[in-house]
Amino acid sequence: MTIVQLSDSARKTLIAKVIADDYSRNILIAITSKPMSIEQICIEQGIPVSSCYRIMRDLEACRIVKKHKILVSERGKKSGLYVSILKRATVSFESGKFSVEVLEDETAENPWSKGMPYLRTTKLNEESSILA
Repeated sequence: MTIVQLSDSARKTLIAKVIADDYSRNILIAITSKPMSIEQICIEQGIPVSSCYRIMRDLEACRIVKKHKILVSERGKKSGLYVSILKRATVSFESGKFSVEVLEDETAENPWSKGMPYLRTTKLNEESSILA
């Protein structure tokens, strides 16, 4: 386990927002046990397609989901299967300090990992007066 301090306040804020959002949480729960396409997620969770694409973009930017596989239909349309790599997320505000701690389960297929599967903890700490 490695703790990495990141000063990227935009990423920290985005992680806190996606964890607090009902749709984002439902998406993460849905793709924790099996890879799913955005279309499958929308049908299963009752999330509008445009919202699901926006949320998935944010989840990818936070590096807590990954494309497991890209499928190509007979008509040539590409569709990604997404999977969550999030094992635990903790958001806290104490004594004027806002922190986000994320425990990820990374595999060799994960674009942000190297080598064998391992767990990585990324902890983001920074004084913050408000969440944008």
